[in-house]
Amino acid sequence: MLDNKTDDVEPTPQTTPARQLKHYEAGLEFRKLWNSVRKEDRSEVLIYIQLKKLLKCLGRYRSYINRCHRLSGYRPHLTWQSTAEIENELEGYNRLEQFDEFWKRLRKMESKISEMECFYFPYQIYFHEEDIVEFFVMKWNGFKKAIGNAKISVCSRFKRNSSKTVDQ
Repeated sequence: MLDNKTDDVEPTPQTTPARQLKHYEAGLEFRKLWNSVRKEDRSEVLIYIQLKKLLKCLGRYRSYINRCHRLSGYRPHLTWQSTAEIENELEGYNRLEQFDEFWKRLRKMESKISEMECFYFPYQIYFHEEDIVEFFVMKWNGFKKAIGNAKISVCSRFKRNSSKTVDQ
């Protein structure tokens, strides 16, 4: 409970973890891009994003099925849905959040398969090139942003210093 003495004190801002900050910045960037798109074209952009997410989820699910086939000799009771069923499910999604939920569900299924692969194939490591590419693209974009900010800062400093020397 706040008493009268502390009513005028502003609450201290809570620190946010780096991951939440990245998601927040990505959301701001998306909103900026979304607002720059004409209202007539927004439905087309949304359809394009949904199609890209659908293809990404389907590709990842196909690789999951291949991993399941590989393990089916060791675990005959292992079952999975067909690609056609998953494709029908994904085509029924209308919101982008549904694709994200499916992606989380797929990651959980993949982690179970990874545990089994570690048991049956102990000396093999399985990774997805998309994850590595996304990681490097994200790091590269962060690096470019930092370099761009440094360049702007240095250029503006040189401009200020050069204008001072000319004026004197």
